[in-house]
Amino acid sequence: MDRQVEIRLAERAKREVSVWRGMMEGNSGETGTPCSFPFREIITYYRSAGRMAADPSLVASLRELPAAASGRDPVLPGWLRMAVDQEDGDYATYFGAELYERHGGGPKDAVIAALVADLVFLEAQVLCSDAGDGRQLTRTKAAVQALAGLRDLAPDHGPRGGPIDAVDLSALLSGNLDDAKFGELAGSAAAVVSAAVPAATRHVVDITLLPTTPMHDEQMFLRIIQVFEILYAHLAQDLTRATALLDQGDIDATCAVLAKADGRLRATRTLFRVLTTMPSEAFSVIRDNTDGRSAIQSRSHRRVELLSAPPPATTAPPSREPAPAEAAGPTLQEAFLRREPLLSGPEAHRLTAALRALDGSWTTAKRTHWGITLKIIGSVPGTGGTSGADYLEAKSQVPLFPFLHSATA
Repeated sequence: MDRQVEIRLAERAKREVSVWRGMMEGNSGETGTPCSFPFREIITYYRSAGRMAADPSLVASLRELPAAASGRDPVLPGWLRMAVDQEDGDYATYFGAELYERHGGGPKDAVIAALVADLVFLEAQVLCSDAGDGRQLTRTKAAVQALAGLRDLAPDHGPRGGPIDAVDLSALLSGNLDDAKFGELAGSAAAVVSAAVPAATRHVVDITLLPTTPMHDEQMFLRIIQVFEILYAHLAQDLTRATALLDQGDIDATCAVLAKADGRLRATRTLFRVLTTMPSEAFSVIRDNTDGRSAIQSRSHRRVELLSAPPPATTAPPSREPAPAEAAGPTLQEAFLRREPLLSGPEAHRLTAALRALDGSWTTAKRTHWGITLKIIGSVPGTGGTSGADYLEAKSQVPLFPFLHSATA
């Protein structure tokens, strides 16, 4: 982007923040004052400059917003922690963990639908403006495939026959369209899915696209990360529910929950396919701007592991990997071992098969992550104090349910 345009965007953002602050302070004793925070102006500037290169005076003005003023909008405090994390940010502030945990605005599957739809819309926009770019067409088609698999990624979003099912993406993917037309139709399909998502969810999704660089590649990367984080949070819920159902002796319901969780994990192959379109040189720039914001800090990913089986006693996490988010309680593996003596042969077989399927899909996803990392960054050190691809390779060998891999299983 032209430097002068970037400067004008920064000045506009600073002016709008100043106006908003003045109006809020002038109406400090009133409630319901119609004064919306200028998210759009700030976000437009941040995406043009990158969060890490944002105008210091704008960042300072955001840091100085009075708590009483920011508290008037329930979403604003968490968003501000994202916007001003240049010096002390971590993985949670990078992707907006607080906003998704507290203000998702609806079921997690609605959030996933909104994120995937926005991913497609972003890629379709670029394709329409850069028609003829083979790499961009490949990425946009991969994103559309992720949208086509939304019923597996987000099976609880909307009734059967709703917006997800009404969009015929198979015809779009199999058609012989020029780039501009493909981008136009892909964007329209994404808009249909997005329109069916609650407005509060769309708002959170929109304001949490705050890349650290002005690179479009990072916008894609950030959206994929956010989808995975919501997916992990959903898997943690599934594991908690499956454990409770198994303790109650409801084998049918337990297997149904596990099957749905397995379907979500298997559907992530489309997300990984989008990630493979990331050029290594682009990821190198992103890594340089996201030091300390490594995915190994993911609390939702760690919670999935803690709810599955007790951690190995000798595990020593890297320096930046977080401690367990909270006491996870009984694990699904422990619940199975408690219930196993009471199961009939067919029940034990069905339940074991469901656990093996989920375990296999989890391991496959981790191995895919390792393979993509090796392809893009090679053997260089990771951003989280790890050995990079070597660390992911080691993690990919750790099963979700270790007892399934014992000699007696």
